[in-house]
Amino acid sequence: MAGDRLTRDMQHAMIGGVCAGFARRYDFDVSLIRAITVLCAVATVGVVVPVYIVAWLVMPRDDASAPASTAAAAGSATSPATVSEEMRNASERLVEAAKVLAGKSREAAEEIAEIARRGPVGTSPSTSAPPATPATPEAAPEAPSMPSSSEAMTEASDETPPAPPTPPAPPTPPTYPPPAP
Repeated sequence: MAGDRLTRDMQHAMIGGVCAGFARRYDFDVSLIRAITVLCAVATVGVVVPVYIVAWLVMPRDDASAPASTAAAAGSATSPATVSEEMRNASERLVEAAKVLAGKSREAAEEIAEIARRGPVGTSPSTSAPPATPATPEAAPEAPSMPSSSEAMTEASDETPPAPPTPPAPPTPPTYPPPAP
């Protein structure tokens, strides 16, 4: 194994250094780990994205690849400056992760809205398309105006509901002549 600890490799990071950290720790090619991560994200419809974000928040940054200010503070691991720096870094990563999740949620909502606009699965666009209008405005018939929702509600409340259908009368039993005495 290449490394002793699992840390985020910031020298070879693309996003957060998680894939680079796994690649360095287990001595794999970082491109292979990234490709596997993307394939898993596509295959699981994005379930890997929250897992990546959690790993980003949990995995510590590699001290060798950290900036000079963080590396100098890393000499005393329990100093208040180190703790506050790590907390600030973690909160920044959390904000970035929240932005990514918000963007992905927005994209998913737009896709769902687009699917809802298309209608039921069995309908084709040709059957649900409105009829073609004439090319000249003079020949076009006037379209009836649709009442607003409040007008439709008042009209609906003014109308009396139709009476329920009456059940059919039961058939009359046949009459037989009275028995002979």
